[in-house]
Amino acid sequence: MRHRTRLIAPALLSGTLLLAACGGGGGSDAEDTTTVPSSGADTETTIADETLPTYDAPQQDFEELDGSQVRFVNVFAAEGEGTDVDVYWGYDADTGEKIATVPYGEVSDWIPAKTRPGGDSIDVVFYVAGETDRDHLLITQGETVDGDMDLTYSLGWTTPFDPSQTYAASLGVGFEHEAGQPADGKAWVAFNEIGIGGIEGGDFMVLSTATGCQDLTGIDIEGGTANAGQAIEFDPGTVELTASDANTDCSTRTDPVSLDLAAGDRVIVYAYGTTMEDRQLLAVPLGDA
Repeated sequence: MRHRTRLIAPALLSGTLLLAACGGGGGSDAEDTTTVPSSGADTETTIADETLPTYDAPQQDFEELDGSQVRFVNVFAAEGEGTDVDVYWGYDADTGEKIATVPYGEVSDWIPAKTRPGGDSIDVVFYVAGETDRDHLLITQGETVDGDMDLTYSLGWTTPFDPSQTYAASLGVGFEHEAGQPADGKAWVAFNEIGIGGIEGGDFMVLSTATGCQDLTGIDIEGGTANAGQAIEFDPGTVELTASDANTDCSTRTDPVSLDLAAGDRVIVYAYGTTMEDRQLLAVPLGDA
């Protein structure tokens, strides 16, 4: 299983650079300086009035990677609200290339993967939508190219370690090209809770049919479910599913999501929300290029 979590807090950067003037001598050739008290009781430190040159990192180039594609599921929340996100190729917005803006509760289209020229890694970085500074950088992820790849990045949220943290993002990467197939004549559905990880007391749910309560049994799929946990096998047809807290009577559950399943279908159902009351479901078929 490929999954990682990174907690991001706004960075408070502060620093002082002291440039001491050397030598003495006044007169018209002396540089402008400012004198400030030093740590000693009877001494002073002279700071040269010089401006350091700024450095702008060069824009990176990217090229399409034949045979590989990516897409993005956004179930990320912060400060009690679902949050739209921007995604870039590379390590940061300044030197990278924007891929897409993904609204909260939605999945992007499939997008041809890109790497740096001659590179062997697909690198992406997520920001709060409309922002490009480091305080709004949520998480980065790199994946080594290994043949033709179909990657689904699922951006969710979790509980911050420090209450002063504004953002606590978690990221799951589904390797859909490796996901297992259903048994002949069957379909499977898997459940992903990355979008409710920060809800205290509401981050552990299970799927049920709309008329039942915890009446579904998971099975193991050879090849896995693209980082989405155990699968539930279904016959073809229409099924309505809800999610409720585990080990309860299902009296509190999400609105149902309706799936029209055909033989061979593979679907991941995401739970997402910001509170116990607003949790809902998002169905994302695998391989729906």
